[in-house]
Amino acid sequence: MSEPGGFRTKGKQRKSGRSVRKSSKDDLDYLFRIFYEIKVSEGRSARTLKQYDENFRFFMSYLESREIPKSIGKIVKFDGHEYKTVGLATSIINTRLKTLRVFFSTIQDEDYILGNPMKGVKNLKEDVTDIEVINTDVMRSLLAAPDQRYFPDSN
Repeated sequence: MSEPGGFRTKGKQRKSGRSVRKSSKDDLDYLFRIFYEIKVSEGRSARTLKQYDENFRFFMSYLESREIPKSIGKIVKFDGHEYKTVGLATSIINTRLKTLRVFFSTIQDEDYILGNPMKGVKNLKEDVTDIEVINTDVMRSLLAAPDQRYFPDSN
């Protein structure tokens, strides 16, 4: 005889019916949903959550373009790998790398993965450009330039 839920009452118990696929903990989409729920429960802002989602989608698109399976077991670090993609600013790449570091660190902390593939991945060096500051005399002349007759009275 068997009871509801598919378990037999005598002998070896075995479950019948719906089962979770074994590879779900290896699936990056599944892991991202877990990560996202964790970040929502931590009270992250809507803007931060949106950034996590957008950057994860960019990462998935990258994997797809390189025909890399969306599996944690297939994500590996390459020594000397260039992260820069033509057309992307260094600051954007660094933001995306930060999101991936937070994602993988979180799912590792929650024991969904054993190792963190982003460990040791550093930000790209950003070019520091000197900003030419205008002097006080130029600033005063700029502030004096508007014709104040056309502005409404502040009274």
